Amino acid sequence: MIIQNIVNQKVKNLTTNELLKYAKKYDFSINRQQADSIINILKKEPRINIFDTQQRRRLIYSIEQETDPKTAQQLNQLLDELLNKRK
Repeated sequence: MIIQNIVNQKVKNLTTNELLKYAKKYDFSINRQQADSIINILKKEPRINIFDTQQRRRLIYSIEQETDPKTAQQLNQLLDELLNKRK
């Protein structure tokens, strides 16, 4: 539970530059405008729990609407990969 809280807090406080850095590190194609849109969506959420499948689906859907389906799918795959490493 503590690790989940730390991960969720990190996601909530993520910056555009950090997201771009992670994207590059994990071979995830994203531009600054898309990163800004994703960060804005995350900042609007009062509480983030990326371990909650329903909330994550809702976030990914919002990101898809703001950016494009490919970006949303890539972000979801990145989250899956990172979360599976934590298990």
